Amino acid sequence: MLAATALPAITAIAQGVGASPTPSLIKPAEAAARMTAEQAKETDAYTLGVQTVLWGMQWVKAGQTLRSLTSPIAPGSSRNPIDPTPHGINVWGHARALLTHEMRIIETPNSETLYSNAVLDLQDGPIVLVHPDLGQRYFRTSIWELHGDAHTISQKQDGPKPPPYALLPFSWKGTLPDGLKAIQTRSRYLLVAPHIAVYGEADLANVHALQEGFRLLALKDWGKSNKELARGQPMTEAV
Repeated sequence: MLAATALPAITAIAQGVGASPTPSLIKPAEAAARMTAEQAKETDAYTLGVQTVLWGMQWVKAGQTLRSLTSPIAPGSSRNPIDPTPHGINVWGHARALLTHEMRIIETPNSETLYSNAVLDLQDGPIVLVHPDLGQRYFRTSIWELHGDAHTISQKQDGPKPPPYALLPFSWKGTLPDGLKAIQTRSRYLLVAPHIAVYGEADLANVHALQEGFRLLALKDWGKSNKELARGQPMTEAV
C-alpha cells in the first residue's frame, strides 16, 4: 500500500508534473524543494521501507533457514539417507546417499558429492573446526554467516589436510594456540557445510568414514580435554 501511494508521487516529481521540466540530475535539496509536504513524507517512508527490506531480508531468511536445519526430527520419523541437516545445534548431520533426479528442493541437485551440515552457536566462545585428511579427493567446506558473508576451506587453498580453523565471534579477543588458523565472523550462528566427492556407489563407505573425521571442539578445550562439542540450545527467536 505504501509503494502504491509513494510511487505515483515519485513518478510525478520525476516527470515534473505541475512544474517546469525537471533535469535528469538535480541536487537533493532541489528535489526536495519540488515536493509538497505530503510527497516528501511518502517518499521518505517509501525509501526507508526499501532500505529496511534490503538490509533485513537476508537476516530474516537466513534465520528461518538455520532454524529449519536445526529443527528436531519428528517423533516416529527416521532420517532420510540423503538428509545432511543436523537437526540440532553444534552437531553434525551427514548425508549417506547421493542425491538423484527425484530430489526437487533445487532444480540442479549435486549428485557427485556427499554433504554434511553443522549449525554452530558461538555464544559461548570460539569453536574449532577439524577436517580429516582427505588425500587427493575433492572437497570444499563453505561457512555462511547470517548476514551473507561466506568463507571457504578447500583442497586448493588448504591442502588435503586443512589445519584446524578457529571460528571466532566478532567480539572475541585473545591469542590462538599455535597451529590454528582463524576465521573472524560477525554473526552468532554459522552454517558449516563440507561436501566430499564420491566416485560411484562403491565409494560411499569410504566417504562415510571421512565424514566421521570432521570434529567440532570448543577452543577452551583445545589441547586439553579435546572433547567433542556438546549439543547446543535451540536457536533463539532473535538471532
